[in-house]
Amino acid sequence: MKYLISPMLVLAALIANGQDPQPLPARSIFKISPQHFTQRQLKIGFERLNRSYSQSLSLYLNGLLAWSDDYGYEEDYSGLGAELQYRKYLVPLAGRTTKKGNTYYRGIYFSGYLQGGRYSGTQSGTSYNYDHSTGTSTSTPYNYKEDIGNWGGGFTFGFQQTLWSKIFFEVYIGGGLQFADRNTSGNVPDSPYYYYFYDSGITALDYQGILPKIGLQVGIGL
Repeated sequence: MKYLISPMLVLAALIANGQDPQPLPARSIFKISPQHFTQRQLKIGFERLNRSYSQSLSLYLNGLLAWSDDYGYEEDYSGLGAELQYRKYLVPLAGRTTKKGNTYYRGIYFSGYLQGGRYSGTQSGTSYNYDHSTGTSTSTPYNYKEDIGNWGGGFTFGFQQTLWSKIFFEVYIGGGLQFADRNTSGNVPDSPYYYYFYDSGITALDYQGILPKIGLQVGIGL
């Protein structure tokens, strides 16, 4: 049996040989998003399928603690986000049999989602300014509180497949729009160097614009 999703699936397929599959996949699936660990976030979710495995609703929660950007600036944010997703399986989850007689379930879906989150943290450090006319530099300590909210929505296309009728692997691609607000209070740095290093890319909590949505999820049937 060939799995083309990822090396993880190839390894899992080798382990799966010789196992007795269950007659039907679970309708309730607990999921985790591995790629969010790279952003120091934990994202978990729950998908509930209808009786024909052709539609589902999913709810995800993600938490964030002690995030830092690629330049080493510590920005200790904490907060919670949520995502609600509706899926329409264009190819409903249905059983298929390999040449070796093993059964697995596969489906292809289109989804629409809404998501949002709220995060806060206290930042401190030192900002630097350089005066080209005098050739002198000054340093100013800063300490301020920051509150960030983001929200948005979009769509994805995804592929989901089972191992042992209990383990679910899923890959998806899509995108949408994200909006955000960012409020600060306290002694905010005015150095241009600080804002140069401030993370303003698509992984920033206060990013606004078109946001790609690509990833992998692993789940277990309940």
